[in-house]
Amino acid sequence: MALAGVSYAGQGIYLTMKATLAQYLLHEAWVESKHKGQGVPPWPWADTKPLARLDFIQQGQSYIVLEGTSGRSLAFAPGHLPGSALPGNQGHIIISAHRDTHFSTLQNFSKDTIFTLEDLKSKKYYYQVQEIRIVDTRVTPLILEPEKGLLTLLTCYPFDAINAGSPYRYRVDAILLDSFAANNPVHQL
Repeated sequence: MALAGVSYAGQGIYLTMKATLAQYLLHEAWVESKHKGQGVPPWPWADTKPLARLDFIQQGQSYIVLEGTSGRSLAFAPGHLPGSALPGNQGHIIISAHRDTHFSTLQNFSKDTIFTLEDLKSKKYYYQVQEIRIVDTRVTPLILEPEKGLLTLLTCYPFDAINAGSPYRYRVDAILLDSFAANNPVHQL
């Protein structure tokens, strides 16, 4: 019994250390990616690269956004949905993350919440929440709206679910605020 307890405690410590190291490596890869102007893998065997950085200003949280939404990527950070617009380009950007880690804070968002998305060229784009809704993926497909400066943040719902795999998604749609960036060119987070 004691051996099992030590084993579980060891696993917990290992996972905590791994997560802490991963965040450090992601940050270092983000800095290097901005310097080079293109994504750099956070570790040699990584199948993803930093693409952007989300800053949830009011919540005091910042996340590196990785390319892709595979389970391996989402285990470490929010992911950019392939096929949606890239940060810094015109179109509809979609970023998803797990409800119980990186995007648990979405439940504290309200209409008019402002947050930023920074691209690899160090340009910050300000977004304002326009709509928050719960969608059933069995009924409501995710449709890209390429003509809009729209950013969708997507996570599973409900936030406190015991089991994963719900067909419901918590969807936060935000629009690009050109006027905020123009009026606050030196605003730093």
